[in-house]
Amino acid sequence: MEPTKAAVLEEFERVKKDGLPPEHFLLETAQQSFFNSSPMDMGSLLGDPANLAANLVGYVNGFSENVRDIFEKFEFEKQIEKLDAANLLFLGG
Repeated sequence: MEPTKAAVLEEFERVKKDGLPPEHFLLETAQQSFFNSSPMDMGSLLGDPANLAANLVGYVNGFSENVRDIFEKFEFEKQIEKLDAANLLFLGG
């Protein structure tokens, strides 16, 4: 996703401003069968461990519906909550 991340974010802002449904435009811009419209990436997620749980949920919610469906089937948000509550979500040194 990294090579097209900036273009996807730019296109997301454009279509949002124009009031257009983003799915088609972002898939085309991402040049893949999915996209992520969150400004976060793995580096920025790990760079803010104090807000990792909220940022990770936001990142997951930035994926296209076909990918979010996978996360939902595995109840990923619940897993994030459990790990965060047990102080196991970020085990940085």
